[in-house]
Amino acid sequence: MSMDWRAAAVAAPAWSTEAPAKDDSHDDTSRTPFGVACRGGGFRQMTMAMGIARGIGAENWPKVTHLGGTSGGYWFASQFTYSKEFYDNVLNESKPLDGVLAAWGEDFAQVQLAAVSTGAAWTKWPGWDQTLPDVCKPLVGVMGLLFGTLGKLSLPIVRWMAYKGFAGTGWNGIMKLLLVTNSNYSTTPLFAGGPEKYGPFIPANTIAVRNEGGGYYVPGQQIFAEAYPGGEGREARWPVYATAPFPTNLERVLDKGPPPRAEFVASAEYEDVNSTYWRGLVTSVENEWYGTQAGSVVDVLILQSNYPSDIVKTVVEADNANWFFTNVYGPLAASQAAGAAPIIKAWLAGEELPATFP
Repeated sequence: MSMDWRAAAVAAPAWSTEAPAKDDSHDDTSRTPFGVACRGGGFRQMTMAMGIARGIGAENWPKVTHLGGTSGGYWFASQFTYSKEFYDNVLNESKPLDGVLAAWGEDFAQVQLAAVSTGAAWTKWPGWDQTLPDVCKPLVGVMGLLFGTLGKLSLPIVRWMAYKGFAGTGWNGIMKLLLVTNSNYSTTPLFAGGPEKYGPFIPANTIAVRNEGGGYYVPGQQIFAEAYPGGEGREARWPVYATAPFPTNLERVLDKGPPPRAEFVASAEYEDVNSTYWRGLVTSVENEWYGTQAGSVVDVLILQSNYPSDIVKTVVEADNANWFFTNVYGPLAASQAAGAAPIIKAWLAGEELPATFP
C-alpha cells in the first residue's frame, strides 16, 4: 500500500503553538486534514483515548487538525481541548501515564463525594455525571458557541477549526487521515452497513430535527463506501498492538470493598486480552447530514480495545473511583500508549505496519 500521495503533506510544518491565539493562518490548507475520533463508552473509552493520545505523542499532536468524540470520547476531548494541565499531563512522557490516571481518579472521586455531601440530588442516571464539568471545565453553552470559542483560546491545539466545515457539521468532507479509537462492544457506523446510531461524528443539528409524525430523526452515519472491515469476530483476525493482563475474578475480589493494591495483585486471577488494529484506504460517499463529499480517499487507522465489559466498567461510583483508576484504567491506558505508539508512528510515516506488536 503506497503512501507516497500524502507523505509531503503530513510532514508540513504545524501551526504555531508558541502563541496560537495570535496565529492568523486560519486558511492554511497545506497540511493533510488529520482527524482523531474517540468512540463513546464512559471511563473505559475516555481512558483508552488518553492512552492513544500518549501514543500519538507531543511531537505529532500539532499535526492533528480535527478532534471528535461522543460520550466518554468527548469526556477526553473536552479536557484535552480546554485544560492545558490535562493536555500536558497526558502528553508528558516523563510522567507515567498510570500515575496521571490515578491522580485524575482521585480528583474525580473528591468532586463527586463533595457534591453528595452537599445534599445534591443524586441518581445514577442522568444525574451521576452532573459534576463532570467541574473536572473537565468545558465552556457552558450551545454547540455553536462552544466551537466558535475554540479559535480564541490560547491552548496547544486550536487550529483544527481552520478547514471549511466545523466539527459537527461537515468536517468529514475533506478528511484524509482518520484515527478511530474503537471497542469490541460497538462497531463504528462509518462504513456501509454500519448501524444507524449515535457515534463520534453525530452532527449537532440532527438532534433538533423532528419528523412530521413526531420523534427525532437520526440519519445514517455512513461516510465510507466500503463495508466494515473484518465483520463478526474481527478482533480475532486483526493484528495485535497491545496485550494487557485482566483480572478475571474482579467482582469476587471486590465483594468486601476495594482491597489494597498488593493484596489485589496477589489474589486476582489474570487472563491476557489483546487490543487489535486495522488500517486501510477507503473512499468517502456523499452524506448531506455530515457534509461528506464523495470520492475522497481516506487513510483510516482503527485501534480497537477488546476489554471485557463486565470487568472494565463504563462508569464507576465515587467510592471506588480512585481504586479503579489506579488498578484498572491506569495500567490499561499505559498498555494502550506503549502498544499504539509504534503503530501510529509507522502509519503517519506512510510505512507498512507490523503484523503484531511484541
